[in-house]
Amino acid sequence: MASSSRVFLIVAALASISFTECQNYNTFKAKHIVEDQDRINCNVTIKERNLNKESCRFRNTFIHDTDARKIREVCSPYVDSTTVSSGNPLTLTDCKLLKSAASCSYNQTGVRGVVYVTCERHVPVHFVKFEPSFAARSTYCIWTIGLLILLRHLL
Repeated sequence: MASSSRVFLIVAALASISFTECQNYNTFKAKHIVEDQDRINCNVTIKERNLNKESCRFRNTFIHDTDARKIREVCSPYVDSTTVSSGNPLTLTDCKLLKSAASCSYNQTGVRGVVYVTCERHVPVHFVKFEPSFAARSTYCIWTIGLLILLRHLL
C-alpha cells in the first residue's frame, strides 16, 4: 500500500506541472532573442543555437531585442502565466523551413510586428506569434494599387 501511495503522489505532482513551467526564460532567449542591430542568417543562428535537435524546426522567429529588455518590460507586471502583446512593433527575423530542405535550410524575412508571448514570474517563457505591423501589411497593397493606376494611365 505504501508504494502505491508514493506512485500516486508522484503522478499527482507531475500532473500539476504546467506545460509552460517546462519552459523557462533562458530557453526563450536562446530560441528567440538576438541583439538589436544584428543582421542574422537563419541557417547559421539556428544551427549555432542547436535549435534543430530532433528534426528541422518548421519555423522560428527571432526578436531583435538586446538582452530581451523590451519583452521583459512587457512581462514585468505578470506573475501567473499570461499571454500578452508587445504593444509596439518590434524588429523581427522570421525563419521558415524551405519545403525541399533536407538539411534544415531556411528562407528568412525581416519584418516589424507586434509580438505575443507567454509571461510567467515577470519574464517571457514562450513565443506565441507575431502580427506584422500595419506598414508591413500595407506595403503590398500600396504597390499593387500604384501598379494598377500606372497600368490604367498607360492603357
